[in-house]
Amino acid sequence: MAAVLTLVAGQALAVTSIKNTKHDLSSTSTGATNVKSSNYEEICIFCHTPHKAVDQLNAPLWNRSGTDSISISRYYNSATLDTASRQTAVSAKIAVSDVKLCLSCHDGASLTNGLANPSNLEGGAQPAGLVELGSVAATVPANIGTDLHDDHPIGMVYNTIYSNNTAEWVQNPVASIKFYDGGVMWCSSCHDVHDNTAAPFLATSNVASGLCLSCHKK
Repeated sequence: MAAVLTLVAGQALAVTSIKNTKHDLSSTSTGATNVKSSNYEEICIFCHTPHKAVDQLNAPLWNRSGTDSISISRYYNSATLDTASRQTAVSAKIAVSDVKLCLSCHDGASLTNGLANPSNLEGGAQPAGLVELGSVAATVPANIGTDLHDDHPIGMVYNTIYSNNTAEWVQNPVASIKFYDGGVMWCSSCHDVHDNTAAPFLATSNVASGLCLSCHKK
């Protein structure tokens, strides 16, 4: 009973945090303006379903179709990039990270993919009113496409980078930064999709570059 109550409480907190944010794509949302449903009042259904979920890696009860076919066209690169962060070292780790889950909305093309399990409240019909992010505007910050060369690198093992740098430009991160699968940096290392307390959905506040300085020290 205690475990059930804990789970329900956690779900309630998630809904409370996401409601009326840009991640709330329901028809009643006041946070999502250009991209939201015209008839679905449910909030969680645009990513999750309790039944008939897609078997998607790292996605609990995933409800978005076409996610697995998303691929990254270009990776971050720099002359000063640590060897452990280059494409040859990180591409395999990125492929099994959460990046495809994020890009299923943020690639500017996949948002209109159907839900695996549409709402029974709407007779099992797909949600109306959702538009492709790219059709809103290519310059909208939420539309990052599949070209990640101009975005913070992911897929690298943080401890490897830390041990490779004796200079004090990188330090052990604070507890708010999460690493996965043996210390790998994912999108959700810096972002919490269910909580916009530190906008835009950051794991911790970036006031005075607080989030950046959790890892970087110059």
